Amino acid sequence: MHATPPQTPHFTNLPIRTTQISSNHTMFSVARALRLQTSTLSRHLTTVVNSEESLTKLIFEGLDDGNANVEVKDISGGCGSMYDVQVESSVFKGMSKVKQSRMVQDLIKKEIGEMHGLTLKTKAI
Repeated sequence: MHATPPQTPHFTNLPIRTTQISSNHTMFSVARALRLQTSTLSRHLTTVVNSEESLTKLIFEGLDDGNANVEVKDISGGCGSMYDVQVESSVFKGMSKVKQSRMVQDLIKKEIGEMHGLTLKTKAI
């Protein structure tokens, strides 16, 4: 019976960092590069998810409406600088769209200051 070697994943589009030691020697540290890439990606994805979750929590708790539907998506390609926010709540009944938007914007005012862009849609239910 022959043992099959474990399959290794193929990383085709990851940049490999090189360090120039001298004009004749270049050191390639593939393992280090992959560790850095994985670590950076992991931290970045955690930040984006935490940002989506924290924005959702701030809006949901600020509205104080157990029936509210809050959906927050990072639309910046993963860097956490632009968000699409959709909020449906009974708190909005009788309010104009402008007042609904201002109410949500006031709940996340600090976070908006750190963003490059925000798309906000509100709806009374």
